[in-house]
Amino acid sequence: MTEKDHIVLSIVVNFLGDHRRTREDNPQKYFNCRSKKCIHDKDKFNLSYNAESKIFRCWKCETRGSVHTLSRIFGGASDVEKLKLILPYIEPRVYLLNLK
Repeated sequence: MTEKDHIVLSIVVNFLGDHRRTREDNPQKYFNCRSKKCIHDKDKFNLSYNAESKIFRCWKCETRGSVHTLSRIFGGASDVEKLKLILPYIEPRVYLLNLK
């Protein structure tokens, strides 16, 4: 993972909490999904987030999308704003896809 990926991941960790520890070179990180369907599944780590492609998917409730969607669903307004400020400089392609 690049330093830029770590910046975005730190924002995601801010609103999802700690992730399951994986090898440092593994872009896939696993979190506990906070959706209404999954909130009671403690330590299941069913939400996977790919730090390189900046997409996520919950294997139980099927919630999925980009890091923008993730921040809108589970984060606060400040998390969404941080991503809006950071992502155009880190990943212009990802940012432009989410403007549509």
